[in-house]
Amino acid sequence: MAEKSEYQLRISKAIEELSITGRQFCLQCGLSDNFLSSPQKDITTKQLVPILKLFPQINPYYILLGEGTPLIDEKFVNEGMIGRYLLQSYSELQIEVRQLIQENTILKAKLERLTTPDGEKKKRLPKRKRIELSENKQGKSDDKPSND
Repeated sequence: MAEKSEYQLRISKAIEELSITGRQFCLQCGLSDNFLSSPQKDITTKQLVPILKLFPQINPYYILLGEGTPLIDEKFVNEGMIGRYLLQSYSELQIEVRQLIQENTILKAKLERLTTPDGEKKKRLPKRKRIELSENKQGKSDDKPSND
């Protein structure tokens, strides 16, 4: 038998927590009987949408990304607050992204200090002066007499 995909394993875990059989789940969602055992790698929106419509307590983040728990907390489902749950999760992710950007900036600054020999920040010349300097260096090497 072929190995199940990550999506199938996550859906199976959610079904287990719903306390129904895989066959009942597939019939209710209009999926083929072998949906949970077929060797498919991906889940399509055609398969996922009916699942989430019929079972709003199933966490889409868990099914798609493997994050969180298989089922959404009952208070969110019963009060029709799935949108709030998703917004809360999104808000938490935004905070985490900001923190990672801040950390990245600090690490870049530390790395720059480590790469300079004297520990001072490098000062970059304007492009025109860099070009002039490189031309002067080339000009000086061309002016040297040859040893013929």
